[in-house]
Amino acid sequence: MITQLEGELRFLVSSDATTEQYLVDLEAHGLNGECTCLNFQIVRKKSLLRKEPGLHRCKHITRAKLWHHTELLKRIIRQRDGKGAFKKDWQRTYGEER
Repeated sequence: MITQLEGELRFLVSSDATTEQYLVDLEAHGLNGECTCLNFQIVRKKSLLRKEPGLHRCKHITRAKLWHHTELLKRIIRQRDGKGAFKKDWQRTYGEER
């Protein structure tokens, strides 16, 4: 289970194996993300901070990113009219200027 917290980029992500939940902040480390799980704290964070090549995300960060991207796509789809064009309130909703 994934629960979005205050702000758009913080989540509680449930463990697959236990009843624990981990705090994931997708904005941390230049949008690479950070997680409170042991895997990230002991292994992945060190290699990320040393700028070593390789995968710096634990499965909780990956799941939160996928969930967040899916939710953004759902919002975008809801903003389109029936002809594939975006409704006029796109700029106000997403803060983008065109």
